[in-house]
Amino acid sequence: RELRGESREKLLRKGWFAERWIYGELTTGLFSNADLVANYEGWRFYQSLFEDNVVEGKTAILILDGDTYVQQRPFSFADHINNYWDEALNPSYAVPSLDKRLRKKIDALCPEYHENPDFYTAPDDALLWARYENIGLKDSRQNQFVVICNQ
Repeated sequence: RELRGESREKLLRKGWFAERWIYGELTTGLFSNADLVANYEGWRFYQSLFEDNVVEGKTAILILDGDTYVQQRPFSFADHINNYWDEALNPSYAVPSLDKRLRKKIDALCPEYHENPDFYTAPDDALLWARYENIGLKDSRQNQFVVICNQ
């Protein structure tokens, strides 16, 4: 769609719209921030096939050599997958009636959290929030284990 002249912003709005109205919040009561991040990173992956610096400081994965594309650098999932794909670390926004029940379920898991808090905590949370805030995340960090289990 970008090749057809749609702006990056319009493409991001379409992803947000789908999560808000079609596949997410309207039908399930949940707006999955993690799904939005995963979709965005999938889009960035496809851009990185042919464009330099989609992944900062890296060339495109493929380059045209005559009439054939050849791989010019290795691909790494680490360029795109991070803690914000994990719904325990990047919780979904829940409508208020569902949010109460969700928080009770998380609270019931606090003993497990206290046994191994690093497993339920994203050390790069502030950095990731800043990176993805502009794609339309709904702030639900109040439902992170670290918040609920340390009240």
